[in-house]
Amino acid sequence: MGRGHYFVVAALLILLGFVLAQYFMSEEEPVPVSNDKARAWADSVVKTLPLEALIGQLILSEQDTDSVSIDRMASLIRSQRTGGVLLPGASPGQTALLSNYFRSIAPFPLIFAISEPNAPRIHPAFPRLPAFLSVRDDSLLYTTGYYFGTLFTEMGINLELPGQTALFPPAFSLGMHDAGIPIGNYLTPDSTNAILFRDGWPIYGQGLTLCKYEGRPDSLPAVLEGGLDIVIAHGNEEKIVQSLVDAVTRRRIKRLFLEEKAAQVLAHKFTLAAAPDSILTGDSTRFAFIPEILGRSITEASLTLLRNDKQRIPFPTLHEEKVASLSIGNAQKTPFQEMLARYYAMEHFNLSSRFSQSELNNHLKKLEEFDFVIVGLHAGADTLKGNLVEFLQELQHQNRLIITTFGGSPQVCKLGFAQTLLDAVDDREITQQLAAQALFGGVAVRGRLWSDAGATFCQADGMDCRGPVRMKYTVPREVGMDPEVLLKVDSLAWDAISKGVFPGCQILAARNGKIIYEKSFGYHSYDRKQRVRTDDLYDVASITKIASTTLATMLAYEEKKISLDSTLAAYLPDLDSSAIGVARIDQILTHTSGLPEALPVYFFYTVIDSADSIKRKYYSTKRDSSHTLQVAEKLYLNPVWRDTIWERIKKRKLWTKGRYVYSDLGYFLMYRVMEKLYDKKLDQLVSERFYQPLGLQQACYLPRKRFEEDRIIPTENDRFYRRQMVHGYVHDMAAALWGGVSGQAGLFASAHDLAILMQLLLNGGEYGGVQYFSKKTVDKFVKRYDGHRGLGFDMPPLKVSSPSICSSSASRETFGHTGFTGCAVWADPKYKLTFVFLSNRVHPSARNQLINSLRIRQQIQTVFYESMGIFPPEDAFEVVDSTGIARN
Repeated sequence: MGRGHYFVVAALLILLGFVLAQYFMSEEEPVPVSNDKARAWADSVVKTLPLEALIGQLILSEQDTDSVSIDRMASLIRSQRTGGVLLPGASPGQTALLSNYFRSIAPFPLIFAISEPNAPRIHPAFPRLPAFLSVRDDSLLYTTGYYFGTLFTEMGINLELPGQTALFPPAFSLGMHDAGIPIGNYLTPDSTNAILFRDGWPIYGQGLTLCKYEGRPDSLPAVLEGGLDIVIAHGNEEKIVQSLVDAVTRRRIKRLFLEEKAAQVLAHKFTLAAAPDSILTGDSTRFAFIPEILGRSITEASLTLLRNDKQRIPFPTLHEEKVASLSIGNAQKTPFQEMLARYYAMEHFNLSSRFSQSELNNHLKKLEEFDFVIVGLHAGADTLKGNLVEFLQELQHQNRLIITTFGGSPQVCKLGFAQTLLDAVDDREITQQLAAQALFGGVAVRGRLWSDAGATFCQADGMDCRGPVRMKYTVPREVGMDPEVLLKVDSLAWDAISKGVFPGCQILAARNGKIIYEKSFGYHSYDRKQRVRTDDLYDVASITKIASTTLATMLAYEEKKISLDSTLAAYLPDLDSSAIGVARIDQILTHTSGLPEALPVYFFYTVIDSADSIKRKYYSTKRDSSHTLQVAEKLYLNPVWRDTIWERIKKRKLWTKGRYVYSDLGYFLMYRVMEKLYDKKLDQLVSERFYQPLGLQQACYLPRKRFEEDRIIPTENDRFYRRQMVHGYVHDMAAALWGGVSGQAGLFASAHDLAILMQLLLNGGEYGGVQYFSKKTVDKFVKRYDGHRGLGFDMPPLKVSSPSICSSSASRETFGHTGFTGCAVWADPKYKLTFVFLSNRVHPSARNQLINSLRIRQQIQTVFYESMGIFPPEDAFEVVDSTGIARN
């Protein structure tokens, strides 16, 4: 997966470059200008220029951003004491305004240059130069350089002067060059730093030589005769002009020589001025998203793994490990820690930059109980005082330690003792988030150290680390989805809440294994006291069938414990004499076995009479030796009655064998099969084999045993059976009779957990570097088995004109399930899209059917396809128009 993903990213970057090229090439092309025409014009001009103006063509003036400097530059341009401007490293908009203004007042074309790009000033999404120097992906660097070049062109810039201390990588410079911004090369290593521009301009001459001359003005004639064409000036323009005027007067240099120099420069500028007139803004909106994508990509590619003893990164399954995070240099919970928590449940600790020795000692004691400690060294800790280094060494001796630095080589040089060390060049929020993802394999690590770090690490040190192996968190544009379109999802969710469809919901979407949308809306209930959070738990009802029972069945199939064409009686011997014993496993999974829809348990729902008294032989309001099975708050069942229910089930008959009839009873029986095969409860089986190793933090049966009530979304105010608000206990009444653990219902989860389960299947059975199923097994279950469904999984009808509980935009390969409580989960292999929607539409009453009549789930799912440019077919049952209203 990792290598294939790398090539996909490379292809996307090439495509991005192509899009940029098409955009700028689609503008009106400049009329080609011949060298002869340019030179003829230049020769005619220089004959008319006063000597001061002639000399001014050989000056490039540095510009500051203050108003006094701008007025001074305007005066120089009007008086022709300068022929070009070295613009400051301001924002694109400011730079474009300056170039437009100076161009409008110039008697002749100007050269506009800029020194080495200040990437964060160009756009805050870009990191500083060290990040670029850490990247080893030339295609990414080239594409980013091409973007900078096209943006500089739009800003009115003609060339870039190389920086004085460090240069951007060659691939970046090549991208700028190919976008039309020549980048000079230093001619000599001496203090003059002469810069030659030879390539990139279809113009007269062999190129231009520029330098910032800081010697005596009266020595300028000799420097010009030595090959210099343009002098970079900063406040000394008048001295330069006067010096050369005096030289001509004293016949130390001839005017004809200066005319030749000026003509060569003017010929260059004539070509630049031949482009069609336009108003430059520096703020292109058509591709305003590109800096965000490229900035994230550069930051991600700059992450550098310097040590990885015992191959701890990316983390393997950690369900048996106790993990803590410690951020040093920030007293508050950091974005690094918040992202770590998305992958694994851990305890968080923080130390400010002003920590004391006693605080270090206290934290050392607190962290003793943890197997792993993930340390983030933030900007506030970049001095790495001696006692902190000793603390980290002791911590590594005590725990398995993973260190991430946010600040680069100044910190890294003192961490030679580290066994696991990840380096990030800055402390921005996005950098922290990506570093956390790198530790868990959400992103690959391929960066190299951008400079020497003392004697500990050398420039270009680093190692590759595979990824992505787990889900990544990113922005919609990275996977080709339009965030503007996704605003409709927010509108539809809030509109549904305002109409009373449900009090709140969670919505998640992922594409290509990358989560691009995860939001919570509304409240737990209509009293509006508690907002829904992304880590709250919903009762997912029949989604249990695929997220628990079917997964267990796939495991049994993979391990050859079960055969799909075998009967129930083969695994449940007490069904040998039962009519339902001949039902085949594959028929049960596709609801074609003929089993009745419901379990024969209605009698047990009517145990509370109109006076709210309880039939004591069944239930008790207190747990006692006879009533041990809790079905709701202060309501306990005598478990002996489950035997009675089982006897009633055995007397069932197959009614409509071979026809599709949705059956909860079938999945209850599969639950019994799984417990028989593995000799353990279903909740324990799926937790041990799937939920824990996958890192699921909420998915579970019986959530009241693990979570506080305020983390669990309430369902129905049950006025028929339990006579109370069902909160933290399974909504399904038949599952409640089994104590909350069953095959047809009982699972509670967050949207995030279900997305990981679906991604596991989209990955062909692999997640986090672990192969849970073979691809052959996954394909067997998720592909259409009987024309209508997969094995356990629901699928859209083959005809898009048929009613569906799935969006009509989804491919016919899509698989998933819905839940009675108001939930849905779908995975589309064709478009690599995962969609999860969780709600408690049954609150406070299951009679509320607005979620179905308004087709809320289908509408919202359709918007995610629309954001990819995919719309329902003309003959689809449901078409959602631009307002988000369903038309049937």
